[in-house]
Order: sequence, then C-alpha cells, then structure tokens
Amino acid sequence: EGDFVPNDCYSSALQNFTVITGINGSGKTTYLKQIAFFFILAHCGSYVPAEEALLPIRDLLMTRIGTADDQEHNISTFLLEMKETAFICNSTTEKSLFLLDELGRATSNEDGVAIAWSVSEYLLVKRSMTFFVTHYPQIAKLAEIYPNVQNQHLGSHIAQASHGNESNISYTHKI
Repeated sequence: EGDFVPNDCYSSALQNFTVITGINGSGKTTYLKQIAFFFILAHCGSYVPAEEALLPIRDLLMTRIGTADDQEHNISTFLLEMKETAFICNSTTEKSLFLLDELGRATSNEDGVAIAWSVSEYLLVKRSMTFFVTHYPQIAKLAEIYPNVQNQHLGSHIAQASHGNESNISYTHKI
C-alpha cells in the first residue's frame, strides 16, 4: 500500500502542454513534484531514478503549487496566486519548465475556469514545457483545439464494500 508507483512522463516540442486531472488524493501534486525533482537532479548532473530519461536543458523551472496567504503583507490566497502566476507568465520562455497546480482554486468556479483557460492559452503561445494540474474538466478540452496539448489522468476506482452501502475509493496513483 505504501509502495512507490512509477509513472511515465512525456513532453516534447510537439506536445509541450500536459493537462493532468484526477480526484483529490490521486497523486497529481506528487507527480508534479516528481517531475521537478527529476529535472533538478538531471541539471545537476546527478543520477535520475528512472529506467530511461531524456531531459532537455531548461532555462527556468517555475512552479505554482500550494495554497497559502501572506498575512504578514496582507495578501490573500487569491492575490498571492495571481501575483505568482503573473510573474511566471512574464518570465517564462519556450525553454522553461512550468508546473502549475490547480490554478484558480482560490476563487469561484466560473472565475477559476476563466483564469485557468486564459493562462493556459498564454502559456501555449509562449510554448514553454507545461504540466497543468486541474479539477476543471473544461481545461481538458484544450486538447480539442490545440494539437500540442495532451491529457493525462491519475486513476482511481470505487470498490463496493461487502456489507451495507459503503464504498471505498482506491487510488491507483497511475497515469
């Protein structure tokens, strides 16, 4: 139950934008962190724990992971998320690696979808290597419009208990 579940990761110039979906607890954030660690290890010239790895040189590794506010500077979670995202969007190049975890969760669903979609399209124009975790099903529809978008999903299944109406969620942690 506590064993590591290996996952493949693929991105190229022709498929540089990956939308990752899955239910809460399925391992989406862990998957993003794994990508970041592998890139850092490879760029340091270190061993990368993988059967095979071809990792291109990136000029920047930028992430937007987590939810927190900045009480010291009186900045709400939403404002902090927008400031960090704006910095990333203004700094990213086609040689950057961008890992984004649930953009727009600090606001309403309608506003969150609009922000996530807009930032996605902006990053698609920049052509940076992007891994975009989201709960918004609308963002997965980017693959219907843009040929360089691929969708990945971290699986799970519901197991019916043998007694009563209880069911248990079983996470596969597998892309």
